[in-house]
Amino acid sequence: MPKIKVCINPGHDKQLDSGAVNQGAGLREADVNDKVAKKVVNLLNADAAYEAEYVQSNELQSICDKANNSQADLFISIHCNAFKDATAHGVETWYCPGSAKGGKLAGNIQDNLLQATGLYNREAKAGNFYVLEKTSMPAVLIEIAFVTNYDEAKLLKNDQWLDKVALAIVDGIKQYSNG
Repeated sequence: MPKIKVCINPGHDKQLDSGAVNQGAGLREADVNDKVAKKVVNLLNADAAYEAEYVQSNELQSICDKANNSQADLFISIHCNAFKDATAHGVETWYCPGSAKGGKLAGNIQDNLLQATGLYNREAKAGNFYVLEKTSMPAVLIEIAFVTNYDEAKLLKNDQWLDKVALAIVDGIKQYSNG
């Protein structure tokens, strides 16, 4: 049986784009995304049924091209959320409007993230994100927590908590693949 191929994209290139920043917490979104993405890749590659590839670039089209050319079965982009109101909180998972498979994948990942983290449910929902629209396989963009929220920023700095997040993402992928 062929392996299920998954492209994992940490949002924002660490070298060129920090993403959202919480200076008070000394936290850059790109660093968190990179840590979680690498954990997800390692967990998936440890399972004989999966082949995960880390896909990064500072150009969104290049990310999509790499994913499409790899003939991946799934695409997962990992991000942290940010908002000017520091009380904004929770986890959300986005999928491309009209993609039933993307919606199912997003729902599976969102449910697993909620169970693992206990964070507020901002829902799995459709959204017009470039990497969701320009990839040719079921794709999701995960906002794992708010880098701008004091309590969630503390979690995002905790490697054990990030391990839970990565495992929840993998569990959601496996639930989707097996269901």
